[in-house]
Amino acid sequence: MTVRYHERQGHLYPDYVCQREHIDHAAPRCQQLPGHAIDAAVAELLAARLTPLQLEVALAVQQELADRQDEADALRAQQVARAQYEADLAGQRYRRVDPNNRLVGASLEAEWNAALGALQEAQAEYAAQRERERLLVNEEVRAQVMALTHDFPRVCQDPHTTDHDRKRLARLLIEDVTLTPE
Repeated sequence: MTVRYHERQGHLYPDYVCQREHIDHAAPRCQQLPGHAIDAAVAELLAARLTPLQLEVALAVQQELADRQDEADALRAQQVARAQYEADLAGQRYRRVDPNNRLVGASLEAEWNAALGALQEAQAEYAAQRERERLLVNEEVRAQVMALTHDFPRVCQDPHTTDHDRKRLARLLIEDVTLTPE
C-alpha cells in the first residue's frame, strides 16, 4: 500500500491506498483506508511498547554489532596492509631490474601497476566501510535514546514536531505494520 495525502482545514491527512494494479494495468483500486485512525493507533502502540528495558536490549545488540564491526575493521586493515606490502615488493622488483632487459622490466612494471591498483581499491573499500560504520552509539547518544522512552509521547504530540519528523521517528522504531480485518 502507498500513502496519499489530502488536505482538510489546513492539515494534511493520510490515506493508505492499494493501487499497484491501478498503476500497472489501470484496474480499479483494491483498497483505500483513511490513515488518521491507523496512524493514531500505531503511535499509541509504539508509545506503549517503547520501554527502557526494550531500549536497553536494543542498545546491547547494537553494542555487539559495533564490536563485530571493530573485528571486521581490523581484518580490512590487514587486507590494506597486505596490499601495501605487495605493492612495495612489486615496486622493489621493478626498480632492481636491469634497464637493458626491457621485456622483464615491462612485465614487472605491469605487476607493480596491478599491485598499486589493488592497493588503491583496498584503501577505498576500507575508507568507505569505515564511513558507513562511523555512526556508532556513544554514551551521550545512549542517554538520549534512554530519555526518549519518557519523552516519546511528549515529542510526538508537541505541535512543533513536524509530521516529517514524527515519520522519521516511527521509521527508526518500526519495520512494518500489518493491518488485519479485525
